[in-house]
Amino acid sequence: MSSKNRFNDVPALSEIDGAGASLLVVLTVIFYFAAFRPLLDRQRSEVAQQHELEIQRIKAEQASLGLQSARDHLASIRGAISDSPQKLAPVRALNDRLAGITALATAGGLDLADIRPGVVAAAAHYTTVPISLVGTGRFQDCVRYVHELHQRFSDTTVTALRLSGNPEDPASSSFQFELRWYAAPERTTGTAPQASLPR
Repeated sequence: MSSKNRFNDVPALSEIDGAGASLLVVLTVIFYFAAFRPLLDRQRSEVAQQHELEIQRIKAEQASLGLQSARDHLASIRGAISDSPQKLAPVRALNDRLAGITALATAGGLDLADIRPGVVAAAAHYTTVPISLVGTGRFQDCVRYVHELHQRFSDTTVTALRLSGNPEDPASSSFQFELRWYAAPERTTGTAPQASLPR
């Protein structure tokens, strides 16, 4: 048998290669979809979950630090309040406060015609009592009185001030001060405190 006939009986190399390559491609596709792709998807899912878990852990740490900072700030404020020399007097000390306000005005050269407390208003940490003063006095004395009132009674603020005067007679200028006294917290609200006009 000649060598030429022997080569004719054997399939062409390109046919074998094509069939093998096709089989290899089919097996690769089957392996990819059956084993490798689910494994790849699971790995991607685990990476995404780990990333999300890390984000949540960072957020939890930040929230914990924020909460601790707020607690420290609250403790600092409470400490400052307890260490503060300003202690609010109870509303029942209203007569004493009115007497002090009146004595300060008289010593400052003001002539009070009326001093009247208003309706008590309670808040969480204090109670406010509006106090109205009406009288006469010189402008300079009124200014000095407001300054001395702040120095002597730091828990009392001036919320409004009205002055009207006569240029020919400065001593007859009239004034009206609206004050607000901050007292210790009270349980009852909306009732006018019982007070008598100090003499």
